[in-house]
Amino acid sequence: MAGLDAGIELMWTGTDVFSRELEAADMVDVTARTGRKPVIWDNEYATDGGDAFVGKIYLAPFLGRSEDLPGAITGIVQNMSIPGATNRLTLGAVGAYLRDPTGYDPEAAQEDAMRLEAIDPWDRALAWEMARTFYGNGTIGIPAVAFPKNGAMESAIGAMRLAVHEGTRDELTAAAWDLLREAARMATTQTRLHHGGLDPSLVDDLWVPADRLSFEGLSLLTMLDWLGARMAGDSGEDLRERIIALNFAALGVRMQLSLFWVEGFWDFLLTAPSAITGFDAPDIADSTAMPRPGEPWRYRANERGSVAWEVFGLDGAYIEDGTLVWTPPHAGTWNAVAIAASADGWAWKSLTIVVNEPRNDEWSPPADDDADDDDETPDESDAKDDEDDACGC
Repeated sequence: MAGLDAGIELMWTGTDVFSRELEAADMVDVTARTGRKPVIWDNEYATDGGDAFVGKIYLAPFLGRSEDLPGAITGIVQNMSIPGATNRLTLGAVGAYLRDPTGYDPEAAQEDAMRLEAIDPWDRALAWEMARTFYGNGTIGIPAVAFPKNGAMESAIGAMRLAVHEGTRDELTAAAWDLLREAARMATTQTRLHHGGLDPSLVDDLWVPADRLSFEGLSLLTMLDWLGARMAGDSGEDLRERIIALNFAALGVRMQLSLFWVEGFWDFLLTAPSAITGFDAPDIADSTAMPRPGEPWRYRANERGSVAWEVFGLDGAYIEDGTLVWTPPHAGTWNAVAIAASADGWAWKSLTIVVNEPRNDEWSPPADDDADDDDETPDESDAKDDEDDACGC
């Protein structure tokens, strides 16, 4: 290779196919051997490793490249992820690193990517959520099949395992509340993607991976039901089959994420049930309301002030004086999840909210917006208004 024309660039993946870390010192030998600085062919975001068996979404920021590396190479060719639109959430960080390797801040670089991806704050927050949920790249974990990590879920499961094993009732209830919130967030990911304003190409790339989030979120919620039943002295047998089915459904989604964390938590619950007894699940109200687009919808999950509750899946909703207020942006069906917890137990409930367009018999003609109608000087707007009147428009 050293005998090649000096104008020919040579690409190199670095010290490994998926190089965990690269610095200038790693370039010394290859530069000496080839007589030129290499171009790094970087597989940090390549998702085709092991693709015959597993699929992955990599949304972690650009990591593991030292500030002195750019001076020792000709440049970086970034091997992109197969789901094309997801690269918009990561490749900007590569550019930020190359522009200023000394001052490079991975989190700030991703924040810039989210700012460019979405204008609406709820959409931007959802893009951030996806980046943290599918936190990974080819250099984190086992090379070639490095699975992204849903860090918030792993943290909530870890805290719940500890609380079940040796926690007090208050600690167990607090851990269950945190896991309820995380599971409800996961279970409503698809309804938020579907009804949000993120670009359809990005939603399309995230849709199948979100299948896994939905199944695992529902499984975790049902496991909490099972645990509550056991604490109340019930066997919970009617819930076991549903949990197993949801876990199998999650494993059937090729897009792997925090592999075996949910299944492992279920095995843990089966072998180490909580020693704390007594459980009283708070009530969660049903809802049969069918709001209209643009009209505020109000819902109160529980009337008892001692019960904490939230609803997930309705972006833009807020709680005012103990009542949730949400204004549907358009017609459609939202699959929300309400959760509640008190000192004595916890609960959750699926809410299907159907938002209908106004019926035909409710339609009324718009107000005339032509201020010139009654003046004495005809103009183009008057002529257009005459046409509207003539045709009944």
